[in-house]
Amino acid sequence: LVGNGGDEVTEYLIEWSKVTWGDFQPEIQEITVSCSDYSKISGNFRLGFDTESFSYPAVAANYTTADIWFTNATAYDMEIAIENLPNIGDVEVTLSHDTVDTDNQANFTFLVKFVSEVGNVPQLTAADISGLVCDTTSTTVTASVTVEKIQNGTVPTLSAYSTDVVPVTAGSGDVSYMIEDLLPGQIYYTRVSARNQMGYGARRLTAPTHRTVPKQTPGVATSQYHAAGAPTLHLAG
Repeated sequence: LVGNGGDEVTEYLIEWSKVTWGDFQPEIQEITVSCSDYSKISGNFRLGFDTESFSYPAVAANYTTADIWFTNATAYDMEIAIENLPNIGDVEVTLSHDTVDTDNQANFTFLVKFVSEVGNVPQLTAADISGLVCDTTSTTVTASVTVEKIQNGTVPTLSAYSTDVVPVTAGSGDVSYMIEDLLPGQIYYTRVSARNQMGYGARRLTAPTHRTVPKQTPGVATSQYHAAGAPTLHLAG
């Protein structure tokens, strides 16, 4: 079992819920890079993400991104940098920039939507901005990086959301998982994500996307020819 790039898949994350995944409100955070002069900002910075105290972590740990080079950073570059953190799955990033006031001050804003993580996700942090320079005509100063929560992610109250992690052994052939202690007659929605040394990938809906738990055990066995008759036994030889 291998993931993208040929690295071995070591675990699967199994998630299930009584409500559809579309009913989970996603977390949205805003990263703003500011400089007093639009044309003078350069260098790199790093973001941090700590899930050690998070209620719903796929990976509970504290990680820092690689250098994010601001000079030519696109929304895609930011997305890849964040997704390469082992404790973050899939995100969507958009970039906007605007020049404000008459002093040519600029704000570059990356809007990060957490697609995989559920609930009130921890806030990204500006882990290291020492390499980010705002080089004005009079002096060289460090540009600022701020992170703000725009929308807290929520887990629906009646979702009964739960997860489990299944270790994978190469060659075992075991690719099934049984979810236990479910409510009879209830619909459950499921999705799965694979993990390699880079962390978990995007969540994928199962096929079918949901199943209904049977309401009761089967009744008394009867004959296939008559409902009132007993089952019959045949010998073939």
